[in-house]
Amino acid sequence: LQRRVGALRYSVFEVIYNDSKVFRLDGSDAPGQLFDANNQVIETSYTYILNKLIGIGSYPHLFVKPLRYSSEREVRIAFEMPRDIEAHYLDIEVPELLDYVEFL
Repeated sequence: LQRRVGALRYSVFEVIYNDSKVFRLDGSDAPGQLFDANNQVIETSYTYILNKLIGIGSYPHLFVKPLRYSSEREVRIAFEMPRDIEAHYLDIEVPELLDYVEFL
C-alpha cells in the first residue's frame, strides 16, 4: 500500500476516543545526558524529549476522535508523502486489505 500511494513512511494506529486532542509524553525514560567517545555531551534530556514530541506531534489530530464515536473500533493509516499532494483524496483499490477488515 505504501508503494501504491508513493509514501515515504506510514503509521497505523487504533483511534483513541477522547474529547481532548492532547497526548501526554512520559519522559521517565529520558537519559540525563548522552556523551560521545570524547566525553562531549551529544544529547540532553531536553533534546531527547523534544525529538519524541516532534515524532508524535501530528498524532492527536490524526488518531483521536470525540467520545461520541466511541462505539466504533476504527484503525487509521496515515502516510508521510514526499511532498504535498493536491488531491483531496486518493481512490485506490487494494482488495487484499479486506482481509484486515471486520464488519460489526
